[in-house]
Amino acid sequence: NVDVQTPESREATIKLGSQCNQYDIALCAGGDGTFAEFIQELPDKPPLLSLLPSGTANVIARDLDLPLTPLAAAAKISRGSVHQIDTGLIKWGDGTSRKFVLSVGAGTVAHTVHKVDGKLKKFLGRAAYGISFFSSISKSDPVVVDTEDGSYHGATVIATLTRHYAGGFVPMDDSYPGDGMIDLFIIYNKISIPSFMAALYQGRATSSRGLFYRRVPWLKIRTTGPLENDGDPAGNGPAEISIDGKLRMIGSANGS
Repeated sequence: NVDVQTPESREATIKLGSQCNQYDIALCAGGDGTFAEFIQELPDKPPLLSLLPSGTANVIARDLDLPLTPLAAAAKISRGSVHQIDTGLIKWGDGTSRKFVLSVGAGTVAHTVHKVDGKLKKFLGRAAYGISFFSSISKSDPVVVDTEDGSYHGATVIATLTRHYAGGFVPMDDSYPGDGMIDLFIIYNKISIPSFMAALYQGRATSSRGLFYRRVPWLKIRTTGPLENDGDPAGNGPAEISIDGKLRMIGSANGS
């Protein structure tokens, strides 16, 4: 038996997530942004979750090794296995917070996300971010990142929970979305940003010059500039980033 819901707003999507424990499995049809809204107010013991991917980057579906079309994904899910993925929490100084499943960024990468044209994104997909990136590369705000082993300055900061980033790119081969840690990338200056993007495209991001990489349990981003979260604008800094818990999701590879 399948109960199909068609929420018409962000608030309705969040409400559906808060009530999903009446089901055995909840499948979210859409992209990473839709799924991020769905999990904001999940009950304490949510059911098994999965995705029917139809978004721009579909990072979570890639991490679960699901096909990127809804029908093919459904076929895999029907005979898939259970994985555990990490969820993160962003906390601002005014007491507000937000759960996330992909990444948080500051500096040039955040300016890129804030400048992406919504209509162009629907038409060009991930390519729209590339266009916005080149118009934002000269812009960055002073960013300081505090971790358990020190403080670091950079022009761009990217903190990820997933193995994939910005679609099909894999910055770190040995990371996986349930390891309980945050992959932290700090690009020291604007000059190093194109080098990082080129190395990311070639699958060797951590070998790019001007990059600091650590795997950390928490961090604090100190900046007055914009933040991005899961590929969407997320207000301004400063903010604290930490691991919030895990979700049980159905994917097509062997579960963990």
